[in-house]
Amino acid sequence: PIIGGVVAYFLDPPKVEARFEGLAKIADFALLQGSVRSIINREIAQILVLPNVLYCPMVDDEDVVDSAVLNDPKPAGVLRVTAISARNLKGVDWHFFSKATSDPYLRLMLSADEWKSSTVYKTCDPEWPAEDVKE
Repeated sequence: PIIGGVVAYFLDPPKVEARFEGLAKIADFALLQGSVRSIINREIAQILVLPNVLYCPMVDDEDVVDSAVLNDPKPAGVLRVTAISARNLKGVDWHFFSKATSDPYLRLMLSADEWKSSTVYKTCDPEWPAEDVKE
């Protein structure tokens, strides 16, 4: 055989635009819209965003094509993210007798994996604790 199988994946999560009709139109209400779209995006990422792949074998002979290698690619490396600090963030929480502040945090999404740092309250110059790490 010339082609032993096909592997499909995205490097970055795709942007999915969906319009709901009929009874499913309830998903477009403001309270549900973010949740429904988040679930759709997460499910797609769990199937099609690296390191997840969709493998379709075209031959049954394992001697010709090693489906385990195609179905589960080896990672290129390890990513470690450490929240350290930020400066001069925009204050969105207004106070009558003092400067505006914020409650900043970091949000990291990689494929279907999502991580949120701890929140540093009432500051525009946050410093995160040393144990705020994602591997």
